[in-house]
Amino acid sequence: MNDPLENDAAMPHSHRPLAAFLVGLTAAFATADCASSKGAAAPSPKGMSGDWQSVFSDDFDGTALDKENWTAGSPYGHGDSHITEPVNTDELQCYDAGLVTVSDGTLNIRAVRKRVTCGGKAMDYASGMVNTKDHFQQRYGAVEARIRLPAAAPGVIANWPAFWQVGADWPKDGENDVMEGLLGRACFHFRSAAGERGERGGCAEGDYTGWHTFGANWQPGRVEYYYDGKLVGTVTKGVTDAPQWFMLNYSVQRKVGGPTKIPADMRVDYVRAWQR
Repeated sequence: MNDPLENDAAMPHSHRPLAAFLVGLTAAFATADCASSKGAAAPSPKGMSGDWQSVFSDDFDGTALDKENWTAGSPYGHGDSHITEPVNTDELQCYDAGLVTVSDGTLNIRAVRKRVTCGGKAMDYASGMVNTKDHFQQRYGAVEARIRLPAAAPGVIANWPAFWQVGADWPKDGENDVMEGLLGRACFHFRSAAGERGERGGCAEGDYTGWHTFGANWQPGRVEYYYDGKLVGTVTKGVTDAPQWFMLNYSVQRKVGGPTKIPADMRVDYVRAWQR
């Protein structure tokens, strides 16, 4: 088998336009079409009208990551499950499950300077990632997370944070980047094999450092993106219909993300999903 980081054939993350991508893996999920709600009933998504029913809600009120909802680390990793390789070769860190913690009602995803080896390569940084790959996925509906993004400078998002969804067979099943910190800005994209150049979207105007809500309303042929309850963009081309799971990560790469700030913590107050 080839080195997965050298396989261009498949793997999510529209995050990096020049990235080499890992091969997506298929697994059994609890889908929003048939799964009961995880957590208490959640308020409606901000700015999105309609009769919404909660299908996933995690407010991170415990003292540890809820393993019924999440797995720490990359779902595409190999070898030691505690330390997993980057999603693709543009990232400068390994994913370390020890850098994911829950306390004071928030999920904390930390990026640090730390010499770590993953995927056969030594990295100078380590950071956290969580995903719902073996726990929850949804097809259409609304998603929303309230996230605190550290600033590298006033109004400039530090490092490379992301809140996104991805299907098992990438890029055929699509990737929904609800929020991705690119060059210090908060951006949104929907990536698939059917989209123009594989990706459609843009970046929101304004300062999105500190606490903000980031959401998306995914319907057949259309995705609307809402930041703090305000519509900031819409994608109508290349929108797929396959179920997708959640990903939250805090990568390091100043040439793609924002300026490097180490150590730093991406904090998450809640993650929620609804369907009509």
